[in-house]
Amino acid sequence: MSYSGALPLASEFAGYEKAAPGAGNRLISLAENNQESRLRIREANSAAMLTGFKLSVLLPWVFIVVFMVATLFLVGVGHPGFGAVSGLVTLLSAAPKIKIEIENAFNRNTGAKADS
Repeated sequence: MSYSGALPLASEFAGYEKAAPGAGNRLISLAENNQESRLRIREANSAAMLTGFKLSVLLPWVFIVVFMVATLFLVGVGHPGFGAVSGLVTLLSAAPKIKIEIENAFNRNTGAKADS
């Protein structure tokens, strides 16, 4: 029979204490530190995932706004050709996001979500 876990069986603690006094306390401390480390790693991963999610939502809209401003600026300073290219890039980058927003608004009552 084999055993796998953070701590040895209670019946084995006496043997550890007999062989090395204080070993039981050190084993418990080691298990607690291991658990705290795993919790900190999970928290760091969750924070990183949240940051990535926020960026994936925010950056496309920043990209769209920057190109809209560039389009207006280029047309305003007398470069309608470059403005048209910038406007086309804005349209191509905005279309998928606008489609998703429209689908989400349409499906809000049903609880369905569009793919992003």
